[in-house]
Amino acid sequence: MEDVEAMKFRYGNGVSEAIAGKWNGKLNDAGETITLLNPGGDTLQSFAYTDKDPWPKAADGDGASVVLVNPDSAPDHKNGANWTASAQPGGTPGTAEGEPEETGLLEFALGTDLAGAPAGSLYDASVADDGGLVFTYRRRSDAPGITYAIEESTDLRNWTAVAVPGNPEETEHEDGTRTVRVYLPTIPGPGMVPRFFRLKVSR
Repeated sequence: MEDVEAMKFRYGNGVSEAIAGKWNGKLNDAGETITLLNPGGDTLQSFAYTDKDPWPKAADGDGASVVLVNPDSAPDHKNGANWTASAQPGGTPGTAEGEPEETGLLEFALGTDLAGAPAGSLYDASVADDGGLVFTYRRRSDAPGITYAIEESTDLRNWTAVAVPGNPEETEHEDGTRTVRVYLPTIPGPGMVPRFFRLKVSR
């Protein structure tokens, strides 16, 4: 980066360990090729990015940086689908993206920081016209290791996972989240034992 002191002022002194040296200039917002070399001049990584799909739109001028969805999996850096917008504006250089323990697991999993909305507004259940049950919930796209399950109970104490038929419908959003719609064909009629449902997220 061009100004090391400004970098430390914004992100804290801990970022110093991630600074490899000074660099003048700026990256092209529309895309270009980035090549990383080791001290011996050997290429460590070289890839081109763009502002077109599948590269994350939320990082195109809206304040977010791009981060690898799962850096430990040795992803192909050339594939924009392996990148997502940072959870925090400006990113978190030198550190990993916010972990669930830091933000609250449910809030992290639902992407409240990305959607800019409280967790309670990001999931819902309703009865369809044919009597089936429809669950919709928001989930962050960059949540490796997070599982989402719909569970049911008849006593609010013992819960079991619901077998979801088919593949849920998913709608991708530009903020780094997606809406998942799950349809369950039938729910109990009058006089039957009541059933309660919940969305469970876990690691």
